[in-house]
Amino acid sequence: MEGTDAPRIPDRLNVALVFGVQSAAIGLIWCAARVEGVAVLALGIAFSFLLLTNYALLHEAAHDHLHSSRVGNALLGALAGSLFPASMSMVRVTHAIHHCYNRTDEEIFDLYHPRDNMLRKYVQWYTPLLGFFWLLVPLGSVLFGVFPGLLRTRLARISTTTKFMHEYFDALAVRRVRLELVFICVYWTAIWHLLALDWGTLAVFYGCVAFNWSTRQYVSHAYTARDVVNGALNPGCRGLRCPQRVGGAPRRWTTRASTSACGERACSRFQSPRPRRCRGSSDRRAALRQVCRRTDAGG
Repeated sequence: MEGTDAPRIPDRLNVALVFGVQSAAIGLIWCAARVEGVAVLALGIAFSFLLLTNYALLHEAAHDHLHSSRVGNALLGALAGSLFPASMSMVRVTHAIHHCYNRTDEEIFDLYHPRDNMLRKYVQWYTPLLGFFWLLVPLGSVLFGVFPGLLRTRLARISTTTKFMHEYFDALAVRRVRLELVFICVYWTAIWHLLALDWGTLAVFYGCVAFNWSTRQYVSHAYTARDVVNGALNPGCRGLRCPQRVGGAPRRWTTRASTSACGERACSRFQSPRPRRCRGSSDRRAALRQVCRRTDAGG
């Protein structure tokens, strides 16, 4: 833990949560393998909400907050990642980059500039809304674990998350990702044979996960403040002000002035079925330098 005033990590509670989620998830999969029809869908919906908790645990591991021991954090993170499924080491890097560029021009999907490619903007807009955003995580783990050279190609420059990954992925990091991928394969091979699974059941379960998790990312980021720190709806609100809610509709954060590169604050409500135009000029590079300086200063 950094600093003497930092709260202690509840190691025992987190271990119990990780194994509790694993047990419950396997239990739901076991039940689904023995029922048919609507019952499988109902179990899949329950499974999708359970995996939101699993992702919360994976998120803590990515921040080195799941266990006070480095080894314990890595092992618990790999276990949580196997259920997602995704490489924890990959998630650690992509999530750190997300924290650096959150709500800057490089990452916004709900606003656009006149110079932006609108086809790309609409793809960015509907990817989380339709559940496809989740698919990019396991697919990215496999692609960049097996073919790390892709990080230096034009394909990787399409997304901010992958554009800068080559700066953090050395040979050791690639080996970690590959070891976690092997563990994921062993994990699911064992579950497949022990529970006598079929592809249809898994497709329903992870289809529910994809939609639930992806739309959750949309809800927690769309139309929030153009601020790298406060540009997200965080249920815990640790060290941040909570968003005001009126009639159940998320409203913009009541926080300090936005660090928006384009100078426009977030929309106050979900008012549009498409990205809104971002008014004003911007210097993207200057904004990103400001964001990164502030992130580094905050630790």
